[in-house]
Amino acid sequence: MTASGMIVINPPWKLQAQMQALLPWLHGVLAPNGTGHALIE
Repeated sequence: MTASGMIVINPPWKLQAQMQALLPWLHGVLAPNGTGHALIE
């Protein structure tokens, strides 16, 4: 999925903290060769 993304409008108030904990693991599973990145703003 080149250049894919997701926008969450009106997220639950704990979503940012949960995604910061989950995204490094998910990135490692989906891109084991280390390509790509994850960003939370």
